[in-house]
Amino acid sequence: MKKDDNLKLRWYEKKWVLVMFFLGWIVFSPSMLLEQNFMEFIMSTSMLLFLFFNHKQGLKRVYAKQALKETAEQEELSSIKQNESTYIFEEVPKTENNAKEPITIKSTPNISEVDFSYSKVRKLVPNFTVIDFETTGFSPSNDKIIQVAAIKYRNLEKVNEFSKFVDPLVPIPKKITQITGITNEDVNGSLKIEEVLPLLLKFVENDVLVAHNAPFDMKFLLAKMHEVGIDYRKFKVIDTLSLARKNIDFTKNHKLETMKSFLKLNHLPSHEALSDCYVTGELYKYCYHESSLPSPSTN
Repeated sequence: MKKDDNLKLRWYEKKWVLVMFFLGWIVFSPSMLLEQNFMEFIMSTSMLLFLFFNHKQGLKRVYAKQALKETAEQEELSSIKQNESTYIFEEVPKTENNAKEPITIKSTPNISEVDFSYSKVRKLVPNFTVIDFETTGFSPSNDKIIQVAAIKYRNLEKVNEFSKFVDPLVPIPKKITQITGITNEDVNGSLKIEEVLPLLLKFVENDVLVAHNAPFDMKFLLAKMHEVGIDYRKFKVIDTLSLARKNIDFTKNHKLETMKSFLKLNHLPSHEALSDCYVTGELYKYCYHESSLPSPSTN
């Protein structure tokens, strides 16, 4: 397969080139100044600045391309069955003669009616709630939530947590079980989504929500709220995927699995909602502290 050159740094944008030139500049610049070779000093300093700014620009280009690629992949997966009708099967309880009445079918609200908008918060805050969902697929209109989790933070410290399995009323695909470890036995008999969402919203209160790849979780949250008749709320949201791209420039990508390794949290399971909330919370805290550090250019 041909590699996408837009997803690679050019040689003069690579970090090792910048580091090697910087070390050489550190070694030789004092002698250039002592010998009054000002032209050579100015040229070498200009080259160092050139490499530094090209390294930064190269990283921005690569991350922008990665973001577009990941977004396109996510939209492609989410578009599967997007226009199909979704149905919920309701089984009427047994009658007195122990015979079941016919199963009735009701159609869920059209996904086009859902307001998916939310406020993107730019300023990082010390008080927030992290949320994460595990689902049967990528489509908020056709797939179901099977696990909900949230962790509440105050002054960047965990103070409370919330976790519930959700009965999707449909079999969980084998592929999803392989990814998440969640089986039909885990969710059978659990609360239904119309029972879990009010509990989650009560836990969240009016907090800023934090999520990794927030559009995925927010689309499911808003779609399911609409589906069960809960009034729309314009949530305030921070996406740690965007924060990681801004503050961490030395990992191969910014998927939560990669960030978990970066934060040395490999002992936690992946694709388990509560563990993913904890990883996301630690990632947010890392970015919060990184964002508060003074800029290298600040005198």
